[in-house]
Amino acid sequence: MGTKRPLIVYIILGFAMLGFTYTLIFNTGAFLRSLALTVAILISIYGVIYVFFLRKRVPTDMKKYKQAVKQSKNRHKLKNKRSVLTQSRRKRKKKKKTSHLRVIDGEKAKSKKTSLNK
Repeated sequence: MGTKRPLIVYIILGFAMLGFTYTLIFNTGAFLRSLALTVAILISIYGVIYVFFLRKRVPTDMKKYKQAVKQSKNRHKLKNKRSVLTQSRRKRKKKKKTSHLRVIDGEKAKSKKTSLNK
């Protein structure tokens, strides 16, 4: 069931472990520098892949949400423009000319008495 690995693979892994421990014990500064450089390179590669490939893939829910936000903003802009126009129109309509007619208060009590007497 198990796969047999060739003897050369075990020899290469053994030399790698030997070099790793030798560098870690006798030249720790160089080991830490190479480790930091490796981490920096991996982070930069991931950043480039993310910027060019992964960021553009947006889930459909998020895409629909962003589209709805755009539509809402456009509607609010149109509403604001319309409200400014209607406010200016309302101001024009509210201005009325003064009436030249005058109300004269009459005596209502007299008219009721006369209508009752008839």
